[in-house]
Amino acid sequence: MRNPKRWIAALLTAVMLFSALPGAAFASEADEDGVQQEEQVTPAATPSEEEKSDFEAPPQDEDDLTGFISKDDDVYMLEDDTVTFNTQYMDIVVGHNVEKAEQGDTPYVLFADDDSYTIELYEEAPFFPYEVQFTYQGYTTTEWFMDENDCVTVGGHPFYVNCYGTPNHVGFLVSGEYVPAFPEPKEFVNDPYAAMPISLLPLKEVSLSVDLKSYLPSELGEVGVDAILTNQSIAAGSTVVWAKGYNDDNYTIADMNSKLDLTPTSAGSSTVRLELIVGTADQLDASNVRYTVTVNVCSLRDFLQFSAYTTAGDALKVSYQSYGRRNGEPYYQLSIVEGAWTTGPARLSLSLNSEFSGGNTLTATVYEGRYTSADNLPQSESVITDMWKTTGASAHLADYSNYQNSPEFTVALSRNGTIVQLMDFSVYMYVSSFSVSLSSLYAESTSEYASYRPQAAYRWDHGENDYDTYIFTMESGYPANGSYYFNLSIYNPDSSDESGGENGINFVSKAVVGKYISEAAAADATDIKGQLFSDAGTNGGYKADYSGGVTFTIFLKNGIVRTLTVKTTENVSLPSAPTPLSRDTYFWISGARKSSSGPSLSYYVMPYDDDSYYYNGYQTIFLLDGGSTIADGTTIYPTFDQGNKVEVHLGHDGESTKKQESGTSPVTFKSGEAIHYSAAAENGTHLKNYWVTFLTQQSGAHLFVNGATNADPSHCDDDGTPVREVFLDDAHGNHHDVFFANIGDAVLTGLYVKLEDAQNIKLDEYWTVHDGSANTSLAAFNSTESKTATGSYAYYGELMNVAKVRLMPDGAGAISGTLTIGSTGSGEEVKIKLTGTAGTPKITTTSIVDGVKYVPYSSVIQTNNMYASDAVRFERVAGTLPGGMYVKPNGEVYGVPQVAGTFTFTVRATYNNDDSLYDEKEFTLVIAENTDANVYTATDSGYTVTDHIGTDAGNYHFVLDGYKDQVFRTEGEFGDFIDLWLDGRKLTRGIDYTAESGSTVITIFGGTLDGNDDGSGDTHTIAAEFREGDKEDGTLKRAAQNYVIEGVSKPSNPTNPTNPATPSNPSGPSGSNNNSKPDNTSKPADDSSSNSTPNDPVPEAPNTFFNDVAERDWFYDDVKWAFENELMVGVSEHSFAPDEPISQATIVTLLARMLKIDLSQFDGIEYDDILPGQWYTNAAIWAKQSGILPDYSTFKGTDVLPRDGMAIMLVNFLRSMGVDVNINFTGVTFEDADLMTADGLAAFQILYHYGIFRGVGGYRMDPQSSTTRAQFAALMHRISVFIESR
Repeated sequence: MRNPKRWIAALLTAVMLFSALPGAAFASEADEDGVQQEEQVTPAATPSEEEKSDFEAPPQDEDDLTGFISKDDDVYMLEDDTVTFNTQYMDIVVGHNVEKAEQGDTPYVLFADDDSYTIELYEEAPFFPYEVQFTYQGYTTTEWFMDENDCVTVGGHPFYVNCYGTPNHVGFLVSGEYVPAFPEPKEFVNDPYAAMPISLLPLKEVSLSVDLKSYLPSELGEVGVDAILTNQSIAAGSTVVWAKGYNDDNYTIADMNSKLDLTPTSAGSSTVRLELIVGTADQLDASNVRYTVTVNVCSLRDFLQFSAYTTAGDALKVSYQSYGRRNGEPYYQLSIVEGAWTTGPARLSLSLNSEFSGGNTLTATVYEGRYTSADNLPQSESVITDMWKTTGASAHLADYSNYQNSPEFTVALSRNGTIVQLMDFSVYMYVSSFSVSLSSLYAESTSEYASYRPQAAYRWDHGENDYDTYIFTMESGYPANGSYYFNLSIYNPDSSDESGGENGINFVSKAVVGKYISEAAAADATDIKGQLFSDAGTNGGYKADYSGGVTFTIFLKNGIVRTLTVKTTENVSLPSAPTPLSRDTYFWISGARKSSSGPSLSYYVMPYDDDSYYYNGYQTIFLLDGGSTIADGTTIYPTFDQGNKVEVHLGHDGESTKKQESGTSPVTFKSGEAIHYSAAAENGTHLKNYWVTFLTQQSGAHLFVNGATNADPSHCDDDGTPVREVFLDDAHGNHHDVFFANIGDAVLTGLYVKLEDAQNIKLDEYWTVHDGSANTSLAAFNSTESKTATGSYAYYGELMNVAKVRLMPDGAGAISGTLTIGSTGSGEEVKIKLTGTAGTPKITTTSIVDGVKYVPYSSVIQTNNMYASDAVRFERVAGTLPGGMYVKPNGEVYGVPQVAGTFTFTVRATYNNDDSLYDEKEFTLVIAENTDANVYTATDSGYTVTDHIGTDAGNYHFVLDGYKDQVFRTEGEFGDFIDLWLDGRKLTRGIDYTAESGSTVITIFGGTLDGNDDGSGDTHTIAAEFREGDKEDGTLKRAAQNYVIEGVSKPSNPTNPTNPATPSNPSGPSGSNNNSKPDNTSKPADDSSSNSTPNDPVPEAPNTFFNDVAERDWFYDDVKWAFENELMVGVSEHSFAPDEPISQATIVTLLARMLKIDLSQFDGIEYDDILPGQWYTNAAIWAKQSGILPDYSTFKGTDVLPRDGMAIMLVNFLRSMGVDVNINFTGVTFEDADLMTADGLAAFQILYHYGIFRGVGGYRMDPQSSTTRAQFAALMHRISVFIESR
């Protein structure tokens, strides 16, 4: 007789193999994102009574017992009354046939005497709930044993389980209730050998899912760790390391008394992913177990369900309900199907969403207004009683159609009398109408696609009924006057109505050509809906010549009328918009080959997120030739990825000019030595260095630390110690990782990590090696594939011989310290000197001082930066400043304000030229009018005016009775004197005035004093600017006064009386340069774009580039181009002032320089609106005669020109050069079109079409704001490229 336990032994073997599997063996197949797909667990059930009627019953005739066996006296059982069970890998039949059981040919076991059976679970730690598959009388189902004491009945037979190992339970304690977590459903097979390991991870892993949809997010904020680990056998002192979310390795170390926050990260989230590592807090402990838990919750936006009604109580169809935030506050938006309600009052009721399973235990109270704390809820008289679960005319009445002032409510949800969730929100309702969608155009007689440019929108025809005109610009080869097939489709906002048919044709009553106001008026028109709403791409559509425009009117069955016009236009051959050359320097090492055409070597690339110096260029790759090492001196052929327009060069052993090609350029292998590569960008200015280290197996245990053992000498201090720069801030994830590995063929033992003399930095609790830990070893390097210690492939994880150290912030400020990674086993120790910063510098200034119109202004914005003075760069990123003012890169708000008023603006402080490291703050600047008192009292202490212009008439009022030279003397040190300003214009020393010592004595020429005065007594403001200390960045001081000129006629030619032939500032930004090529000593954008510096002295052309223009700046290439072409040479030797606004005077000067206009030909020509004798006069006359100035206004001089006027000037400039700008471009709908003049709108359309003007984002041109110097440099650059391309 064969052994009846043979199959049990086989099962035991399979189960024991199964017990070694990680939790991934339990998991269902993951989706493309690696997220476990949720499967519906079908509860087990015995056959129904109806199903049982088909079963055989015991015979009534006791003489006929064929097929039955006697169990006890008068009790008979079917001989084949069997139940088959499967724990995952083998079918085991349980029955009553002793002979079959004794044969042992099949896995057949016997029921116990009480018809029960106990399933033996030989797993080391069987996880409960435990799933078993049962088959009875041809019906297969699954049953869950909730714990080791549970009983399941199948076919009338009780089934139990017996655990040889310690049962494992995972669940959550929520609001005092234990909720078990189910493992992912198994995939059952009848193959005992399928229990062989199929996916082993570096840590044993169990994937779970738990349903917490019946609980509110606020109740998920404190879930006990002890509940999750209930009934597990956990050694004393064990810890739990956890993280929430996907791909998050910022683990938190907890204990059994800790609480976990399982609140969804967003209002729309319906799942929370939790990762737990149970065992020790040692990253090198291979015995830890990883649990990945998917927690299914009901999202906050799904809790509430709205029902809408008319004021009379008739139901409205809510086609869509959305949830979001407006101005930081939650709101619901309800889309109402077009029909009985359009706007105005309506009724709303609220209830819990039917999909939310926890509603039975909740009660709700609705309040009017927003409340975020239960303590602040009003008394009962403020409760709205007609909004919760009401219907029809009983629902709450309000006007929900006002988007800006929508009604606000708060719902308080309570469980057992305690408020567990507050939800404050507003509600906005709008009508979602039937809409018409356009198809493509298709060529005549074919289904070939005719490419078009719909220009994304339309233009309005303001007739009796406004309707849309869609203009299709045909691709070359498709004439506009050809015949094309075209169709429409109807969108029904009621997604539940599926009766529309193809393209919504069933919603259409009639469609006709032409414009009609009603279907009755179109009674005689041919109905073309069958053509117009059939698919033009499949031999349908309405065929027509659309070049003259074809108007369609569509009548819907619900009474809605839609009209639109479709028109085709000829393709106009246009040059491509100029695109700046690429700055991309991307490079990534990906592998290596034995030869240029041979097979790849086995490789493992250090992940980018395992060492923060990856972004500094340190890339490391492990190589083996199969399972063998690679000898130093071997020629290998690295493979790499690079940006599309990046050139890679080898900067090693003097070969820095040799261009490299992936897979074909050889290098000489030397393990552990960094090879210097460089990646050059297309623009010729951007270049990034990379240090690639190739590693192979070494003899014995051997420690490798990335960026340290392979450090480039330039990254070490004088004694050869590697220096690592560490940034611990939000942009860098507030951590810094250092990758290390064992690259030897023996186990690396006795690992230790130390951080000494640390300032503002500390070691992470998990990503380190703990003192006294039993887990201080790294496995040998014997494979480049992710395998566990047993050699099985891992789905996740890295190599068994790699690890990392994580550095965390411990304060804010400068970082210093020494990081040591070493091994007592190998005797190696690597020290790294740490520098850098913790925390992003913050703007500490809370407010800025007030100013006075026409008086030099300065207020410095400060940060808590502790480093070099140029470590922080400031810029204005939002809001406005008065003309003549700007934010300097050093944080000084500076200039001479041209207007009075209140101005709000936002300043950004960027650290270390890293655009990801910044802080922003909003400021308000108040500029007072230039009254006599305001101006005079603006004078700083120590700079008092001792000799005034004019006679003191009292109350700071000074009167000048003639145009003779005047002395303006102050107590300020002459060495600190910078500039003199008159009515906000900078005067030119030697031409408008002289200055000498004696405190500071300024003699102002009589011809200068009048400004724009006509002798009528206008007030003038004179102000002297001083700087204590540095001429550029020293502390600003000023002396100022007002004066009036009374009773004297203005001279006909107010010039320097000492040199009457010399106009004021003859060599200003435009000067009267007679050369065909601009003189590089002239100053092209001298007014600094702010109106504050129209008459700057002209500096020599600088020999270096500007301190306030960094390579990271978007405008770098444009400013460099303008500088190299001698168009714009800066406001000082080292400053360009990219954020200063630009004036019309500077614009005409720069445009004249672009064309190399000989401006001397305009000497002596005068216009009423152009001030003679100025640095810009001849350029303005040229612009006026050339038709470049806008027609709607006079010349603005040094006033800031709005972008609307600037756009008109640029289009006129293009027209003057023969560019066809008369093409009707109306395809773009600008968001701020209502702020544009008619000419401005046309100009913006043309410039946008040609790719010259791109706006500020979101189809906004910002027409009323100014253009900065940097922006105008970009515009000139694009115009230049555009003209050259024609």
